[in-house]
Amino acid sequence: MQTYRVEATWDSEDRAWNVTVPELGNVYTYGRSLAAVESNARDAISTWLDCDEDEFDIALVPSVHMMNDAIARVQRLRSSAAQLDEIAIEASKNLAQILAPMMGTRDTGQLIGVSYQRVSQYRNEDQQQSTAELIERIHELGEHLESFDTPTNNHDQLIAVD
Repeated sequence: MQTYRVEATWDSEDRAWNVTVPELGNVYTYGRSLAAVESNARDAISTWLDCDEDEFDIALVPSVHMMNDAIARVQRLRSSAAQLDEIAIEASKNLAQILAPMMGTRDTGQLIGVSYQRVSQYRNEDQQQSTAELIERIHELGEHLESFDTPTNNHDQLIAVD
């Protein structure tokens, strides 16, 4: 299936997105929101190609003058945060498997920052690993976490402009 690059540039005067499809030359449209951009772009492409809207995919590439770098940084940070959340969940599951049998679900939950109900769910998951294996995996996750550490906490870098 063909994928068309849809470039949407924010126009602050018109308060709308101006849209082009470079592969198709003279295909232009606009939208007041990114959702409208996608819908309008699909309509424009299908009209230009005389085909149904489900016969192609689009790759939406939004651009906001002087903000693209900051937007890209925030997107990377959000992606990293999601990955870190997955690591934290796995580490919490592993630690709950070790601690809950010793001290109960309430204290375990308080120590690892989750509800006692979540600890119970973690314990009920079928994990056939020994305590040593669980601890080793927690250490591996900690090492992986270090790869996310940044050399600086300078928040000014987040708002750098193109």
